[in-house]
Amino acid sequence: MMSCDCANAWSFEKAMVNWVKSSQLFADLHREHVSSRQAVHMMKSTPLVDAPDEAKMDFANGPFGRMVANMMESEQALLGDWKLGKIVEAAGEHFDETASHLYLLEVLDRAPVTLVSFADCPWCLLAKKLMEDEYQLINGDGTLQIIELEDLERDGKTLRAAIAIATGRTSMPACF
Repeated sequence: MMSCDCANAWSFEKAMVNWVKSSQLFADLHREHVSSRQAVHMMKSTPLVDAPDEAKMDFANGPFGRMVANMMESEQALLGDWKLGKIVEAAGEHFDETASHLYLLEVLDRAPVTLVSFADCPWCLLAKKLMEDEYQLINGDGTLQIIELEDLERDGKTLRAAIAIATGRTSMPACF
Protein backbone atom coordinates (compact mmCIF):
# COMPACT_ATOMS: atom_id res chain seq x y z
CA MET A 1 0.00 0.00 0.00
CA MET A 2 1.34 3.43 -0.95
CA SER A 3 1.82 6.12 1.62
CA CYS A 4 0.59 9.63 0.84
CA ASP A 5 1.76 12.85 2.44
CA CYS A 6 -1.38 14.66 1.25
CA ALA A 7 -4.18 15.53 3.65
CA ASN A 8 -6.99 13.05 3.95
CA ALA A 9 -10.50 14.08 2.93
CA TRP A 10 -11.57 14.79 6.50
CA SER A 11 -8.75 17.23 7.18
CA PHE A 12 -9.21 18.86 3.77
CA GLU A 13 -12.91 19.22 4.50
CA LYS A 14 -12.12 20.78 7.88
CA ALA A 15 -9.63 23.16 6.26
CA MET A 16 -12.24 24.25 3.70
CA VAL A 17 -14.88 24.78 6.39
CA ASN A 18 -12.45 26.92 8.37
CA TRP A 19 -11.53 28.84 5.23
CA VAL A 20 -15.18 29.63 4.47
CA LYS A 21 -15.83 30.75 8.04
CA SER A 22 -12.81 33.07 8.04
CA SER A 23 -12.87 34.15 4.38
CA GLN A 24 -12.89 37.87 3.68
CA LEU A 25 -14.94 37.17 0.55
CA PHE A 26 -17.72 35.54 2.58
CA ALA A 27 -17.45 38.22 5.27
CA ASP A 28 -17.89 40.94 2.63
CA LEU A 29 -20.87 39.15 1.04
CA HIS A 30 -22.46 38.70 4.47
CA ARG A 31 -21.91 42.35 5.40
CA GLU A 32 -23.59 43.33 2.11
CA HIS A 33 -26.50 40.99 2.88
CA VAL A 34 -26.92 42.35 6.40
CA SER A 35 -27.06 45.93 5.14
CA SER A 36 -29.45 45.23 2.25
CA ARG A 37 -33.17 45.79 2.63
CA GLN A 38 -34.06 42.35 1.29
CA ALA A 39 -33.05 38.73 1.49
CA VAL A 40 -30.59 37.65 -1.21
CA HIS A 41 -29.27 34.33 -2.46
CA MET A 42 -25.87 33.22 -3.70
CA MET A 43 -26.83 33.26 -7.39
CA LYS A 44 -27.51 37.02 -7.17
CA SER A 45 -23.78 37.64 -7.52
CA THR A 46 -23.46 35.60 -10.74
CA PRO A 47 -24.18 36.34 -14.41
CA LEU A 48 -27.03 33.83 -14.16
CA VAL A 49 -29.17 36.41 -12.38
CA ASP A 50 -29.74 38.26 -15.68
CA ALA A 51 -30.45 35.11 -17.71
CA PRO A 52 -33.99 34.27 -18.86
CA ASP A 53 -35.91 31.95 -16.53
CA GLU A 54 -35.70 29.07 -19.04
CA ALA A 55 -31.88 29.34 -19.05
CA LYS A 56 -31.84 29.34 -15.24
CA MET A 57 -33.92 26.17 -15.14
CA ASP A 58 -31.71 24.57 -17.81
CA PHE A 59 -28.71 25.42 -15.63
CA ALA A 60 -30.31 23.86 -12.52
CA ASN A 61 -31.16 20.68 -14.47
CA GLY A 62 -27.73 20.47 -16.10
CA PRO A 63 -24.39 19.13 -14.84
CA PHE A 64 -23.20 22.42 -13.31
CA GLY A 65 -26.53 22.95 -11.59
CA ARG A 66 -26.34 19.44 -10.12
CA MET A 67 -22.79 20.19 -9.01
CA VAL A 68 -23.95 23.39 -7.26
CA ALA A 69 -26.88 21.52 -5.67
CA ASN A 70 -24.51 18.83 -4.37
CA MET A 71 -22.16 21.52 -3.08
CA MET A 72 -25.07 23.25 -1.30
CA GLU A 73 -26.10 19.94 0.27
CA SER A 74 -22.56 19.48 1.57
CA GLU A 75 -22.46 23.09 2.73
CA GLN A 76 -25.64 22.48 4.74
CA ALA A 77 -24.16 19.38 6.34
CA LEU A 78 -20.84 21.04 7.17
CA LEU A 79 -21.81 24.66 7.79
CA GLY A 80 -25.53 24.50 8.55
CA ASP A 81 -25.41 25.88 12.10
CA TRP A 82 -22.90 28.57 11.14
CA LYS A 83 -24.96 29.60 8.11
CA LEU A 84 -28.16 29.59 10.18
CA GLY A 85 -26.49 32.02 12.56
CA LYS A 86 -25.54 34.26 9.63
CA ILE A 87 -29.11 34.24 8.31
CA VAL A 88 -30.47 35.15 11.74
CA GLU A 89 -27.86 37.92 12.00
CA ALA A 90 -28.92 39.22 8.57
CA ALA A 91 -32.53 39.41 9.80
CA GLY A 92 -31.41 42.33 11.95
CA GLU A 93 -30.62 43.27 15.49
CA HIS A 94 -34.30 43.33 16.43
CA PHE A 95 -34.92 39.75 15.28
CA ASP A 96 -37.19 37.95 17.75
CA GLU A 97 -37.22 34.16 17.39
CA THR A 98 -40.64 33.69 18.98
CA ALA A 99 -42.29 36.51 17.02
CA SER A 100 -40.70 35.30 13.78
CA HIS A 101 -41.99 31.77 14.37
CA LEU A 102 -45.50 33.14 14.90
CA TYR A 103 -45.10 35.16 11.69
CA LEU A 104 -44.07 31.98 9.83
CA LEU A 105 -47.13 30.12 11.17
CA GLU A 106 -49.38 33.04 10.16
CA VAL A 107 -47.96 32.99 6.62
CA LEU A 108 -48.33 29.21 6.34
CA ASP A 109 -51.92 29.37 7.60
CA ARG A 110 -52.99 31.44 4.58
CA ALA A 111 -53.05 28.50 2.14
CA PRO A 112 -52.84 24.69 2.21
CA VAL A 113 -49.58 24.79 0.21
CA THR A 114 -46.93 27.48 0.58
CA LEU A 115 -43.79 27.75 -1.51
CA VAL A 116 -41.20 30.19 -0.19
CA SER A 117 -38.90 31.30 -2.96
CA PHE A 118 -36.35 33.69 -4.32
CA ALA A 119 -37.87 35.17 -7.50
CA ASP A 120 -34.92 34.33 -9.75
CA CYS A 121 -33.34 31.31 -8.04
CA PRO A 122 -33.04 28.46 -10.59
CA TRP A 123 -34.20 25.79 -8.13
CA CYS A 124 -37.09 27.97 -6.97
CA LEU A 125 -38.17 28.40 -10.60
CA LEU A 126 -38.12 24.62 -10.99
CA ALA A 127 -40.23 24.21 -7.85
CA LYS A 128 -42.80 26.71 -9.17
CA LYS A 129 -42.89 24.88 -12.50
CA LEU A 130 -43.36 21.56 -10.69
CA MET A 131 -46.29 22.96 -8.71
CA GLU A 132 -47.98 24.10 -11.90
CA ASP A 133 -47.08 21.28 -14.32
CA GLU A 134 -47.26 18.24 -12.05
CA TYR A 135 -49.79 19.32 -9.42
CA GLN A 136 -51.84 21.87 -11.40
CA LEU A 137 -51.43 24.41 -8.60
CA ILE A 138 -51.34 28.08 -9.53
CA ASN A 139 -50.18 30.85 -7.23
CA GLY A 140 -53.26 32.43 -5.67
CA ASP A 141 -55.63 29.60 -6.70
CA GLY A 142 -56.76 29.13 -3.10
CA THR A 143 -54.50 26.12 -2.65
CA LEU A 144 -51.03 27.50 -3.44
CA GLN A 145 -49.37 30.68 -2.32
CA ILE A 146 -45.89 31.56 -3.49
CA ILE A 147 -43.99 33.89 -1.21
CA GLU A 148 -41.09 35.72 -2.88
CA LEU A 149 -38.67 36.69 -0.13
CA GLU A 150 -37.36 39.72 -2.03
CA ASP A 151 -40.87 41.21 -2.24
CA LEU A 152 -41.13 41.22 1.54
CA GLU A 153 -37.94 43.29 1.98
CA ARG A 154 -36.82 43.08 5.65
CA ASP A 155 -39.74 40.77 6.48
CA GLY A 156 -38.27 38.38 3.89
CA LYS A 157 -35.13 38.16 5.98
CA THR A 158 -37.22 37.50 9.08
CA LEU A 159 -39.23 34.81 7.30
CA ARG A 160 -36.08 33.16 5.94
CA ALA A 161 -34.53 33.12 9.43
CA ALA A 162 -37.74 31.66 10.92
CA ILE A 163 -37.74 28.90 8.28
CA ALA A 164 -34.06 28.18 8.94
CA ILE A 165 -34.65 27.89 12.69
CA ALA A 166 -37.77 25.75 12.26
CA THR A 167 -36.35 23.37 9.63
CA GLY A 168 -32.57 23.55 10.00
CA ARG A 169 -32.39 24.33 6.26
CA THR A 170 -31.03 27.60 4.99
CA SER A 171 -31.62 27.33 1.24
CA MET A 172 -34.69 27.91 -0.84
CA PRO A 173 -37.14 26.85 -2.08
CA ALA A 174 -39.02 25.76 1.01
CA CYS A 175 -42.36 24.09 0.51
CA PHE A 176 -44.92 23.58 3.24
